[in-house]
Amino acid sequence: MMKENYSKLLVWGLTFYALFFGFDAMYGQKKALHSDLKDPQNLSSFIDSIITSEMEKEQLPAVTFALVHKKKVLIKKAYGVKNVDEGMSVDFDKTLFRVGSISKVFTCIALTQLVDKGLVNLDDDVNQYLEEDLKLDENYPEGVKIWHLLTHTSGFDQKLRGRLFDNKDIRPSIREFLKGELVRIRPPGEMTTYDTYGITLAGRIIENVSGLSFQDYLRQHLFEPIGMTNSWVEVPDDFKENLAIGYGLKNKEYVPLKYELYTTTPASSIDASTTDMTKFIRAILGDGSVKGGRILSKKMAKQIKEPQFRIHPDYPGFTYGFWEDLSYEQRAIWHGGIMNGYTSSMYLFPELELGFYFVYTRDFETGPNPRLRHILQKKLLDRWFNKKVYPTDNIIKIDTKRFEGTYANILYCHHCFEGEGASRRIHSMESIGEGSLKFLGTNFHAISPLEFVDEPGTHKIIFKENEEGEITHVIGNFGSDAVYEKLGEPLLKASLGKDYSSQKASSLKAMTYRGMRDWQKAAMEYEKITKIRPSDGRAFHYLGFCLKNQDKPEEAINAFTKSYDLGLWKGYNANYIAEIHALSGNSEETYQWIGKMIALGKEAGDSADEIKGFIFRNPALKKFEDDPRILEMLKD
Repeated sequence: MMKENYSKLLVWGLTFYALFFGFDAMYGQKKALHSDLKDPQNLSSFIDSIITSEMEKEQLPAVTFALVHKKKVLIKKAYGVKNVDEGMSVDFDKTLFRVGSISKVFTCIALTQLVDKGLVNLDDDVNQYLEEDLKLDENYPEGVKIWHLLTHTSGFDQKLRGRLFDNKDIRPSIREFLKGELVRIRPPGEMTTYDTYGITLAGRIIENVSGLSFQDYLRQHLFEPIGMTNSWVEVPDDFKENLAIGYGLKNKEYVPLKYELYTTTPASSIDASTTDMTKFIRAILGDGSVKGGRILSKKMAKQIKEPQFRIHPDYPGFTYGFWEDLSYEQRAIWHGGIMNGYTSSMYLFPELELGFYFVYTRDFETGPNPRLRHILQKKLLDRWFNKKVYPTDNIIKIDTKRFEGTYANILYCHHCFEGEGASRRIHSMESIGEGSLKFLGTNFHAISPLEFVDEPGTHKIIFKENEEGEITHVIGNFGSDAVYEKLGEPLLKASLGKDYSSQKASSLKAMTYRGMRDWQKAAMEYEKITKIRPSDGRAFHYLGFCLKNQDKPEEAINAFTKSYDLGLWKGYNANYIAEIHALSGNSEETYQWIGKMIALGKEAGDSADEIKGFIFRNPALKKFEDDPRILEMLKD
């Protein structure tokens, strides 16, 4: 009886709350969302103000934006020009943009179509759909399945090199490219990695099962059924005049960028109008169809939006092709894309049948990083939803020494000696007291033996351990790719095998030794790399870093200078060289290298404050910040 009365009171209380505050408040939504969907004019003005301001501030030649709700396009916006020299305005319906990595979503949807039709099964081993020369090694008990490709859990290493070609005539096919590139470094289904190789392999499976080229399959089975008549996997020459040109910046002047030709086309290479993208979004948010054209069954259309892989219920994972965002009380699925001169973003809220898409003709690799993508997304999400906050009153006291060490974001090539971007992905985990850790500049406190929350309660990290109880990974809930490996012998054995010490030089070995502060072994690994590839500026940069920490200043300067001369990370190399000269009291050489950094900053279009911020965040150079010679150099 008491339980029954409690239930009645609970129902009454929830009903009162909903009536008084609105059902949207119960589910983390703000009243602004309801108002925006009922009368989108205010929202349209809000979006205008953000985009026009950022376009001027960040020099964005062209932007388009679309908002979709329940199969209707509520807002469609086009700003700027598709060609700076000719001044042609952007057309929402006709102008094409490169969507970049959003192409991965299309490839996953195409693969789920084959599942829908019974031509492949989610639990099938991918080897049964591959040629003999593409079949995967059986170095783990479980084979890679179709499901693993769709959820980015295949366990492939990510080399991320050798994918770009200048000429279509010499570019290898998907099959030719993948030969020897599919290296398995972890068991499938264990961890998510942003997987370019798994998605490209999915493209090859689509070709083998359908008997069509990847381009023809997408056109016949995905684009045409829902009326995406202005979309291609690489726009044909006859339609290139509709393509908005992608731009970089040099000395604050627009520089048209080369059209990129990838071998990994299933992961990168769709060109589409914004109108066509709204058709795709409407099909995904709905039941898999748009105005009579269907790309998925109703069952699969529902399934592709559901969470398929998460490390933990509170941590974002993957659906079939989409990342999840769980940072607000309203769950979202999303994907972004970056190509030379293009940045795109697609954010969907499946439970609300709501989504937005935008694209602009600049990217972070060419000139100062344009922040519109992050600013617009955050302002829209903050306007509509409440941030998710975790309780911080259940902190426990545990020994945190076992978590200490150096961690690396897992998106790099473990078996290669070039190690794409690996050194910049190293982060320290520090114990700062009983039950407390510092990671990525943030303090986290234990709420369970393996789980920690930050002080505002907005972010969590969770640790993974192997069968021996050794810590192997830390995963953050602040991004679907926020997965970090703990550097050390367990990782070396797991990724490279027990005989790792006798293998050729690799980025993982060099990075591990560097993370462990074993500078002698790290230097030896980088010396091996320079012998293998003497023109590799990356190797000389790392070697310089190791020598600097071994207190060998002259050798370090030689290595950094070699890397600088080879054109790699010139600003960072110059900064280290200036630091060494400053610490040794050689002011004239310090001035010279600070001058080179200033010249590099001006060439990139950075402001004086941005240049100063980069140079003088180095404590060894701080005393030169107000030097008259330096201030004179900083003048325009």
